[in-house]
Amino acid sequence: MDNKKVYAVKMAGDDDYSTIAMRCEYRDTEGFTGLCFLTPPDRGHMIPGAVIQDTRRGFKHQSTGYAPGWWTYEALTVKNFRARHWRLVIGGAEIARSVQSDEELHDWFNREFPA
Repeated sequence: MDNKKVYAVKMAGDDDYSTIAMRCEYRDTEGFTGLCFLTPPDRGHMIPGAVIQDTRRGFKHQSTGYAPGWWTYEALTVKNFRARHWRLVIGGAEIARSVQSDEELHDWFNREFPA
């Protein structure tokens, strides 16, 4: 998991990806253990559970709170964003046309939705 990357999210029980997550961070603090992330443009989430699998292409989170079960987070690439994930974001088709690399795609989200 990389908090500078942007991910498409498929919640447990869903057939397809339904949202975007950025600034993903696993927290284990007093009173909360789970995943925190931002859904652009400004909605934060705290989903209790554990990150079970973490790879370069994304990660899996076992939610014990909202929509319990396995959630899949797929890192956005220009290829998968242009093919299918552009629809998850307002203006996604325009974003897909304007970026030329994976790094540029992640930079666009982080610039447009600052911390």
